[in-house]
Amino acid sequence: MNAVTMKLNADDLILQALKEDITGEDITTNSVMPHFRMGEVELICKEDGVIAGLEVFGRVFQLLDEKTEITFSCQDGDRVKKGERLGLLRAGQARWMARAALLDACGSAWVEAGCDGAQAEISARFPGLHPTDRFSPGYGDLPLSLQRDICGALDAPRRLGVQVTDSLLLNPCAKKAR
Repeated sequence: MNAVTMKLNADDLILQALKEDITGEDITTNSVMPHFRMGEVELICKEDGVIAGLEVFGRVFQLLDEKTEITFSCQDGDRVKKGERLGLLRAGQARWMARAALLDACGSAWVEAGCDGAQAEISARFPGLHPTDRFSPGYGDLPLSLQRDICGALDAPRRLGVQVTDSLLLNPCAKKAR
């Protein structure tokens, strides 16, 4: 995606997601981190897969801090292995606890881009068939109350490293069991 397309199409969607999650400053965070600091994060692959959505991932951070520097060691379409270094992100450390939601938005965008890529690959392999919509609890007619049953059937805490909270949201487990 070129820079113009990103600004005209993706920026608005990214900003909408950020505005939904970041509604104000967090006084607790401000009390423990009163001054701006630069931070550096190494991006590590959590599971084997195919990379998709790097531009959108990077753009989320750049919209929050124009000084963000991202160096990817892979490209969209690359096959990657668990534990592989994907890149380095250097940006201002969040002073708002709500900015943690940014990572959720990035992860969602990255997963969605990966699903789009997989769907395109499947469609190319089977040109006469039409793929169905993707579903997830909480969207459309699929109630969020199914989250616990679906995660139980998938053995999500052990296999995916996520658990269902009392409010039926997915949360990373403290430690992924094998």
